[in-house]
Amino acid sequence: MNKADFNLLGNIFDTEISSQLPYQSQDKRYFGLEKEGMVQFIEEIRDFNNGLQQIVVKGWILTQKGHLEYCEACSAYCPESE
Repeated sequence: MNKADFNLLGNIFDTEISSQLPYQSQDKRYFGLEKEGMVQFIEEIRDFNNGLQQIVVKGWILTQKGHLEYCEACSAYCPESE
């Protein structure tokens, strides 16, 4: 995995741990990662129980392969904490 792909997966990973999934981006490089099986484009309906209309949220999530590849690449691209 190269540094650019690592950063793309990192964007999704960051939104995942902050509970803001799916990651919304129009970057076409995600389609290449989708072909490799590391990310998936989803659409989900968010329903609000306070009378507001439902909204459709579209974006990218990591697959199991994406999680594995990202975590394995962390040792190469993440600075070690002291």
